[in-house]
Amino acid sequence: ADSVPPLLVANSPQDEGTGVNSHDVLILTFNEAVTPGSGSFTLRNVTDGTQQFLNAADPSVVTFSGNTIRLYPSGGLLPNKQYTVFASLEAVKDLGGNRFAGIADATTWNFTTTGTDTTPPTLSVSNKHSSGSSEVGNAVTYALAFSEGIDDTTLEASDLSNAGTSVISIDTITE
Repeated sequence: ADSVPPLLVANSPQDEGTGVNSHDVLILTFNEAVTPGSGSFTLRNVTDGTQQFLNAADPSVVTFSGNTIRLYPSGGLLPNKQYTVFASLEAVKDLGGNRFAGIADATTWNFTTTGTDTTPPTLSVSNKHSSGSSEVGNAVTYALAFSEGIDDTTLEASDLSNAGTSVISIDTITE
């Protein structure tokens, strides 16, 4: 039986990181697959003295996928702020039920965000159809590439649907 607790091997943004984009997702990577426990993560805004509690079992703010956890704080990160992330002893466990040791101090994972990003992302579109043209009724595949990370909660696959029409309308994509 597995009796070894999961070990945090990486986090993003990195500890002591500066210039972190306020739209970045907080990511923890472990040495093995992990699942939610009954605890929580705490995101402390050291600059303002405020904090958010993110329940590990709430998939709207914490997602688990294999050995990776993503934290989505309400309202995102604020620009020009110093943050510290904590994890309770009960927040994470491995598939054998062994608990992660947690993050109990303010020095293990802290970072500082940069100013507000006022430059909108650019979008490059390329046609993946080999001949560069298509016939009526044939599907055409396009690749969309953004110049920077975007808030993927505002772009849905249905925004790009073209079932039976000749024009695709993409709603405004916000960063």
